[in-house]
Order: sequence, then structure tokens, then C-alpha cells
Amino acid sequence: MLEPITLKIGDDRHRGWLVNLGPEGARISGPFGLSIGTTGNLTIPGIGDLEARVLAPTRDGYRLKFSPSIKQRAQIIEKLHTARALPGSDRGDIVRIIRELARALTH
Repeated sequence: MLEPITLKIGDDRHRGWLVNLGPEGARISGPFGLSIGTTGNLTIPGIGDLEARVLAPTRDGYRLKFSPSIKQRAQIIEKLHTARALPGSDRGDIVRIIRELARALTH
């Protein structure tokens, strides 16, 4: 899941990428020099603005925590589960999954 994001902290706008998304947090890449505990406004396409707190640095960015509204939480879950039949978790190749599982179990 690579989508463009903007993280606004004070007057600074940091552009980056959404690497991982969960109902109450995300991992982003791109921004640097952020302090742990800093709060800002994270803009995610299709969800909108979320007040986010910087939890921890990662190799290429940061882990963030947020408290979405009920509507935003539903939008996040829809995005995660691709309810609109977009490529994603609903389009798994079952034959390939079984083949890879069998290969992993025999080695």
C-alpha cells in the first residue's frame, strides 16, 4: 500500500508515503527529523485528516498513532479490505497460495 500522504506539524508540511495502515495507526516513509511524541495532522487520500502522534522511528520513516472518528475508522477498514472489489485482499490467487504453502511445508 503506497499512497501519498501529507503530515503537517505546526507550519511544516512533510510529504511522504503511506506504507502500512491500521484502524488506529500507520507507518509512513519520507519525512525525517521528527521528534517522538510530536503531534500533527496526517492527510490520507480517501479518509481525510487525522490528528496523529509520532510513536517511533522506522528504517525509512515513522510509526504513527491516531484516533479516527467512527466514519474515518469505517473508511480505513473499507480501504484495508477493498470492499469495492479493487485489487487487494479480495483478489487472492488461491492456487498460488496453496502451491506456496505446500512448498513451504515440504522444505
